[in-house]
Amino acid sequence: MERKRIKFEQAHKGFTLVELIVVIGIITIITAISVPVFKRIRANFQVKAATQQIFCDLLLCKAKAIEKGNCTIIFNIKIGSQNYDYILIYDSQDDTTDSGYCEYDAGDSIILKRSLTDEYKNVSISRNTIPVNDNNRPALRFNRQGFPLNNSGGFGIGSITLKETVYNQKTYTITISNSGAITIQ
Repeated sequence: MERKRIKFEQAHKGFTLVELIVVIGIITIITAISVPVFKRIRANFQVKAATQQIFCDLLLCKAKAIEKGNCTIIFNIKIGSQNYDYILIYDSQDDTTDSGYCEYDAGDSIILKRSLTDEYKNVSISRNTIPVNDNNRPALRFNRQGFPLNNSGGFGIGSITLKETVYNQKTYTITISNSGAITIQ
């Protein structure tokens, strides 16, 4: 009797073909449902990360201006053959009557260059209300007191809106107030 019991237990140690097909079917269904959800989550994460990157770079620009004076951020600029979404520079022109005020020229030193599409796939700046400089580029300068200034020396208030370009679900807006406060909405 003991011998029969051992044979019976040994016979049921594996899986049947039907059981394997059911398990594979369940895994396939779960994968088919979860992959698009994860892609959306990743896309939303990308736009949020890009927004935080610009936010941090604006704070860096403001901090550098307070530390060393006149730091400018210029959007949508081409340097050499490379296009950048924005750059940060130490602007050598101190007077709004200077032709290079809030513009990148030979006397300025670049702090950083950023191309969002290289770092954050499927993210773009959809709206930029920052005042433009003489080269028709959105540009904002922070002074030693941390106030944002435009090309003519007035307050450089504005906002930058980023959007996720695949699902068009998520947008974030960074706002710069006349007091120099930078916020994400």
